[in-house]
Amino acid sequence: MPFFMSLLFLTSTLAARAQDFTWGQHSGVCMTAVMPSTTFSFDTGGLSPEEQKVSVVVQHHNGLQFAPFWDALVVPQDLDLLKKKSDVITQLKPEMSVSWKASKCQWFGDGKVYCVGSTDAQVINGKKVVPFAFHSSKVFDSSFAGDYTYYVLTLVFYIDDEKYAYSMKYQDNECDFQSLVKMPK
Repeated sequence: MPFFMSLLFLTSTLAARAQDFTWGQHSGVCMTAVMPSTTFSFDTGGLSPEEQKVSVVVQHHNGLQFAPFWDALVVPQDLDLLKKKSDVITQLKPEMSVSWKASKCQWFGDGKVYCVGSTDAQVINGKKVVPFAFHSSKVFDSSFAGDYTYYVLTLVFYIDDEKYAYSMKYQDNECDFQSLVKMPK
């Protein structure tokens, strides 16, 4: 499916599911257990529903040389593209903080969340970075080795009209999600 069609499908699906919902007080953090590598965290700020923002921070503890910027199958044909994208990624900063109005986000419980839609652009080391989406997925894996639950957190952004993403897979015990208050509209 071409990128534009995927984007159209994602946007229409998310809009249809939004219904009459206010973000409320939610937070989450995912960090690898043995030694921190890349940490995703999000939190709600603002006192009233109109002022609420969802802030997302992605921190690469070991520097950008270890930033997880590709989460798809890799074949030899991809190496030039990976090199090009990694050259851009390594020019950013090890920590990226972005936020969305809470009205552009939805909490589904059980660690599943999304924020979608372009938000304020940032200039990071001379690069114009436009955050587009933050989302998490809960993934179940079953094999001969056992049954496992994972969370995948992804931050999608654009640099010079080209799509980039940080995406990280965590074991379920490496994430802590909290829903403090669900605020009625």
